[in-house]
Amino acid sequence: MAGTSSTQKQTVMQRENMDPLLYKAAREGDVALLLKSILERPSPPDPLLSRTPQKNTALHIAVKFGRENIVKEIQMIPRLASLISKTNFRGDTPLHMAASAGHLPITQLLTPTLEEGTSWGIAAAASEVWTMKNLEGSTAFHEALKKGHEEVALHLLRFEKRLAHEVNDAKESPLYLAAEAGLLGVVIEILHGGEFSTKGLDGQNPLHIAAIKGRIGVVEILLKHAPHPSNFIRMVDDFGKTALHYASTIGYYGDVNSEVHTRTCILSLLLKANPSPAYVPDKNGDYPLLIATIKAPFEAVRTILEHCPDSADLINKEGQNALHLAVKKKSEAVIQYLLTWPEFRKMINEPDEEGNTPMHLATKTNSKEIVELLFHCEGVDLAVTNKKWPHSSGYVWGHEGTGDGYYNCRKLQIREYS
Repeated sequence: MAGTSSTQKQTVMQRENMDPLLYKAAREGDVALLLKSILERPSPPDPLLSRTPQKNTALHIAVKFGRENIVKEIQMIPRLASLISKTNFRGDTPLHMAASAGHLPITQLLTPTLEEGTSWGIAAAASEVWTMKNLEGSTAFHEALKKGHEEVALHLLRFEKRLAHEVNDAKESPLYLAAEAGLLGVVIEILHGGEFSTKGLDGQNPLHIAAIKGRIGVVEILLKHAPHPSNFIRMVDDFGKTALHYASTIGYYGDVNSEVHTRTCILSLLLKANPSPAYVPDKNGDYPLLIATIKAPFEAVRTILEHCPDSADLINKEGQNALHLAVKKKSEAVIQYLLTWPEFRKMINEPDEEGNTPMHLATKTNSKEIVELLFHCEGVDLAVTNKKWPHSSGYVWGHEGTGDGYYNCRKLQIREYS
């Protein structure tokens, strides 16, 4: 096979490397320099083949630096029309870059209608640049949503309704991304605009991610305007969790106190719409009440119990109810609240799979305050044995004798055998 001549190699290099003047013109918005570098040179490199190391064209560079005047100028040169559909090393078209950066005027320039009759518009339509996907399977619409650029997203959606049905490689639909970002206008536009996808990460739907992110406005819109909202509410993701499971994890996502009210409002909205997920365990065997007991403040526990009081009976795979878990978490506020419910006062001696009552677990916390909370609960039985220590409670209780065997909680000391 004949070798490549030095002349051929030089030609290839010219095509692959962007002319420095062209790059500078696109970067700095210098129209005069652009025209000089493209039109006035005796043998200008073909701008359709001229790329940066990251495969960006002059149009990519102009978009990257927000040079609206350069985009307009390129638009007017017929032989550069197909630049609109060229992709860089990430698979991004100039439209992807404009949408990701939130450049509305440039996005509008890159979405001409066929009625405008420009060669730019004809080239864009021929390549269907509006729905082109990058290497992550995302359209320009996805990119705008991921960055939270609502005006750009609305423009693209109104320009091309089919975008609402496109799903990227991460299985994220536009509605899912809009719900995640809390873009209420986009959510409403999609719901009222015809066919759309509801797919999301890890088998989730838009209601899941709205609950995770604490987007109360999105939750309200989905429950009111989505077709068959009960399907959203009951749907479980790849981990067996409904939106209610995620709404029950206040604190787990680093919430501050100012957000607790919003989170409990989301819980209330979901439970009022359909309380059935409160009785659905995830793949770990955990119910929303049990998750809230471990990962949320007592306000979340209170909200669930007020809507579903019989969920007090629910236990996890270890046979532990909410009171067991509150003790293990050492949450005095939750324990105090649970003990205001007659259901939990009746469970004060309820054993888990290992035979441990809440009092057994309390001794493991080495918290005198928690032991005293349970000790003062009517009906607590200190003689209950667990499976590890069948001949006693499993623990030695040091106490000050009173003559009648009464335990003096004020001077109670605990030593664990195990």
